[in-house]
Amino acid sequence: MPLRKVYAAVARLISRDYWRHKLKSHRTKWLESLMIAAMEVCQNNQPYASQQAIRAVKSQRLANLRYLQAMQIEDIDSGERFDLIDKVMASISNPEIRRMELMAQMAGIEKVAMERKDIGMFVTLTCPSKYHPTKLRQRGKNKIAVINHKWKNEVFTPKDGQRYLVKVWSRIRAAFADNEVNVYGVRVVEPHHDATPHWHLLLFTDKTSRAKAIEIMRQKALADEPDEKGAQQHRFTCKHMNKGGAVGYIAKYIAKNIDGYALDGDVDFETGKPLTEMAAAVTTWASTWRIPQFHFYNLPSKGVYRECRRLRSLSVADKLGEIAEQVRKAADEGDFAAYIQAQGGPCNPRNQQTLRIAYQINDQLNAYDEEVQKVVGIYAQLNPAAEMIKTRCRKYRLIKKVPASEDEELLKSAIGAPRSSGNNCRNGGWNGGLDRGYLGENGSFDEEFGFKKCNLHDRIKMRISSIHHS
Repeated sequence: MPLRKVYAAVARLISRDYWRHKLKSHRTKWLESLMIAAMEVCQNNQPYASQQAIRAVKSQRLANLRYLQAMQIEDIDSGERFDLIDKVMASISNPEIRRMELMAQMAGIEKVAMERKDIGMFVTLTCPSKYHPTKLRQRGKNKIAVINHKWKNEVFTPKDGQRYLVKVWSRIRAAFADNEVNVYGVRVVEPHHDATPHWHLLLFTDKTSRAKAIEIMRQKALADEPDEKGAQQHRFTCKHMNKGGAVGYIAKYIAKNIDGYALDGDVDFETGKPLTEMAAAVTTWASTWRIPQFHFYNLPSKGVYRECRRLRSLSVADKLGEIAEQVRKAADEGDFAAYIQAQGGPCNPRNQQTLRIAYQINDQLNAYDEEVQKVVGIYAQLNPAAEMIKTRCRKYRLIKKVPASEDEELLKSAIGAPRSSGNNCRNGGWNGGLDRGYLGENGSFDEEFGFKKCNLHDRIKMRISSIHHS
């Protein structure tokens, strides 16, 4: 292992912030696992996520909102300031903007499929019975959840179920490549009532490959315990899409997994409850278990799409060429179909796409003395002579808002202010995020590794020594 990685690993081991983050995440998942085991998370009680988890996520989001409202970003060069909350709400961090972007992109994908005369398939993949904490039993007119004894042997979490589905999909992708089957589309992950994940995939392929694609997906989805009860019926399902109906079919799943938009009056098929009420539980589930809800497959980079939109109407034809300008223009106009085609079309390998994201090593190291890459622009990888176009020319820093009056300052405590009248924090300057009290003043710069080796080494020795003596 390189010495740099050794230092970074040890720095994490002695970092309070690192362990606080890890233990908090572990505690959250452990508590939710207990609620699942106690059947508090199921159709009988609270589907998808416990009330405790919903309250915790809501509380965290309110805390995040208060922080955003209390901060500004300042242009380092000009001194111009903006409210941080305004910038965040204008980005894809805003659920409404995220939903609209996804819907526009889905419309673009469907348009490309229609132009290519590809066939749409709506596929559902589910986990084997052992991943489900409960199973449904008919009681009169209603279905109720009862404990699943197969699950008790392993006690799988929703994260384990997600890892299983990821592994199944990796085998499917490998089989597609081996059989030269070109498939593209989007995946949506959502929970069953007992928090076990399942996948909905909207996929497109040509007519001649459709039968082979379905055969491959069915075979891989049923590779594990294919003979258990209900496996043939539920583990893999495929519906063929009518022309022009793909976006409408998946729109409900997108809204349900983001903000519940335009779902008034609609009922959740699995729980029988209003979809607008279930949206908060679904987003809580994804946040608690750190499960990405949406993923595009075999399509051009969404990162390049967003970076091109930052350029607005600035033409790149002179520096990157006409094809690159077509990519930028399509992104600027929000025409995802034209963007896909200008990037080389669906199923085009990343190393053959017209534009790629350009990265640069940040000037400052992170808290563990590791180099950090940051996005700086775009470049035309098929045109080596072309220069890189910067999309992020301004540098910002976070600052606290200045109170409107002295009275406001006295009434409102700043976020992160010390509870006592005295501040015992050290006043060391920024040095890779490390405390000057442990670094010393005479750290040497190591040419081989490119960071202050002695400083971090001294810090580790002093921290270990202090632990030993205590």
